[in-house]
Amino acid sequence: MVDLESTSVRSHRLNTGLLKLWAPCLWLAAAALFASGGPFRWRLALAVPPLGLAAFYLSLAVVQLNNGVLRYRRFLDWTTLDRDDVVSSSRALHPLVGYMRLKRFLLPWGRLYFVLDPSLDPNPFHRGDYTLLRHLKGQPAPPADRAANDSSLGPRLLTAALLGSVLSFLLLRLSGRQPLPVNPQSRWTALPVTLRDLLVSPWVTMPLCVVFFVLAAYRRHRPQALTYAFVAGGSLAWLLFRYVG
Repeated sequence: MVDLESTSVRSHRLNTGLLKLWAPCLWLAAAALFASGGPFRWRLALAVPPLGLAAFYLSLAVVQLNNGVLRYRRFLDWTTLDRDDVVSSSRALHPLVGYMRLKRFLLPWGRLYFVLDPSLDPNPFHRGDYTLLRHLKGQPAPPADRAANDSSLGPRLLTAALLGSVLSFLLLRLSGRQPLPVNPQSRWTALPVTLRDLLVSPWVTMPLCVVFFVLAAYRRHRPQALTYAFVAGGSLAWLLFRYVG
């Protein structure tokens, strides 16, 4: 067994970027979409849940365990946490988010929700095995050969998502929002426009954006994850440009 007191581990860097940066942007775009039309009461009722989810993801903590010292931060400042203050801990959203229930109430959710570290089990459909949760529960670390081998593309995935966003934004700025020319006497020339309108509909683009982000996270050890991240970033930029910008 590996001594957890000499272990250095922290929240997954890629998932931290996805959850604390891209996820809030996605939910803010959804809130802007829901608030864009209809009676005020309905707009408010539809916009509040996405705004709450955006606030939840922004408030996720980054947790670090270094030589037995446990600390976390939500934004800029680190706070040291004694393991004795943790009443319970578990997964909240496998394989991305965990939680700690402390002896004191912690604003705004009562619990401390945080980004999990890389799972020791590479299969995303299993329950996962996390060094941070082992430490919080006082369990021994796994054998050295099961230490997290996070050979994910990491920063390159974030770079691919950023490039997709920038390229999508530039294309939208250069092309504007002009409709394609259509001959009203030909239903065949109108078909591409109909297909385009369907594909760029937010009810299609938003689920696809979520799917590609999830694929990028699950397939982060494989080269095709770069493509998923690029497409996800591009679709998110389109949503922000269309409904927020």
